[in-house]
Amino acid sequence: MPDQTSRHPVLTGAVIVLFAIALGFGTHAVWLFSTRVLSSGKPQVEGWMTPRHVIAVFNLPRDDLAPILGLTADDTPFATLNDLAAERGLAPDVLLRQVQEAIDRAGAGA
Repeated sequence: MPDQTSRHPVLTGAVIVLFAIALGFGTHAVWLFSTRVLSSGKPQVEGWMTPRHVIAVFNLPRDDLAPILGLTADDTPFATLNDLAAERGLAPDVLLRQVQEAIDRAGAGA
């Protein structure tokens, strides 16, 4: 009597392919977790962040961030840091470095 795998070779192949895909996604998730979460000492400012996000994540006083971004007293835009850098004619790396320096000076984010 033939076994089930020889009676359904397409189904067996599909199960093996799906298992390999699941194993690949699992391996990728573990790799991402180990490289990004476990090995990073402290969070870094990134261009996708908004001023509100920077203030909340790094516990940075708004008054320390306002002069760097050119914010008025009641203005905290929803634009990203990359967008704000472009509006000011700066390279995004320059603005991100200025924000990171303000965080380091304030001792925030620890």
